[in-house]
Amino acid sequence: MKRIFTVFILSIVFISLATPIHAGRKQEVLGVATPASEVNFPPVTSGPGIFLPGTLLFPLDQAFQAVRLALATDPISRARIHSSIAGERLAELRIMFERGDEEGIDTTLRLLTKEMNQAALKLSEAKANGASSEETQELAGELNEQLKIQRQILATLEDQTQNSLKLRVATARQQLREAKLEVEDSLPEGALKREIEAGLNEDLAENSQRAQQSVDRLQGDLEMLRLQLEESQIRNLEEREQVLERAISEREEQLQERGVDPIEEEGIVIEESDIEDALESVEEAQTNIEEIRQVVEEAQKLGRDSATFSN
Repeated sequence: MKRIFTVFILSIVFISLATPIHAGRKQEVLGVATPASEVNFPPVTSGPGIFLPGTLLFPLDQAFQAVRLALATDPISRARIHSSIAGERLAELRIMFERGDEEGIDTTLRLLTKEMNQAALKLSEAKANGASSEETQELAGELNEQLKIQRQILATLEDQTQNSLKLRVATARQQLREAKLEVEDSLPEGALKREIEAGLNEDLAENSQRAQQSVDRLQGDLEMLRLQLEESQIRNLEEREQVLERAISEREEQLQERGVDPIEEEGIVIEESDIEDALESVEEAQTNIEEIRQVVEEAQKLGRDSATFSN
C-alpha cells in the first residue's frame, strides 16, 4: 500500500507543477497581440494633412489634393504630387497607430498604397510619352527610395502586430512592392541590377523567416501536445489509483467484518497487482512522451537547417 500511495502523491505533485507550465506555454504559442497604440512606429519625415482620414472634414483634404493634381501639367509633376500625398498618409498612419484606431489604420493603409501606385503609374506614363531619360530616372530614384523606406516601416510594424492587423500591414507592404517593381523599370541599368539583387536577397530572407516561424509554431504545438499528453496520462493514473484505493479499502473492510486480517488473507496479492498496473501505466506514458520528444527534436533540426540555409 505504501508504494501505491507514493505513486499517487507523486502524481499529484507533478500535476501541480505541470499545470502552470502548460498555461505559460499555451500563452507563448498563441502569442499576445500587441495593441496598435503600443506599437513602436519608426520616425517619418513628412507631416500629416490638415484633416485626418475618418474625420468629417477629410473629404476637403481629398478635394484639395484633387485640385493640385488637376493643375499639374505633366505626368512627372503628378507623380511627385502623389508621392507627396503618400508622405502625408504615412504620417497619418503613425497617428492612427498611436490612437489605436484600427478602422483609421485600414483607411490610411489603403490610401497610402493607392497614392504610391498612382505615382508609379504616372512615372510609366511619362516614360511612355517620351519624357527624357534623365527626368524619368531621377524621379524613379526618388520614388524607389521612398518606397524602400515605406516598406521598411511596414516591415517593422508587421513584426510587432498580430492576427488581422498583421495581415493588413503585410498586404499593404506587398502592394508597395508591386509599385516598387514598376518604378524599378525606369531606373538606370546599374541601379536596376542592384535593386534586383536586393529584391532576391529580401525574398530569400523572408522565405527563410517564414520557414523558421512555421518551425517555431510546430515546435510550440508539439510542446503543448506533449504537456497535454503528460497531464492526460497523469489524470488517468490518478483516477486509476483512486479506484484501486477504494477497491482495496472496501476489500479490507469486508475482511475486517469477517474477522480476517487483510494482510494475512490477500491484501498483499492485491497490492502487488495494483502496483504492477500502475507501473505499466507510467511506462506507457513515458513511451508516448518519448515519441513526441523525438518529433520535437526533428522539428528543431528542421529549424536549424532552415537558419543555416538563410545564412
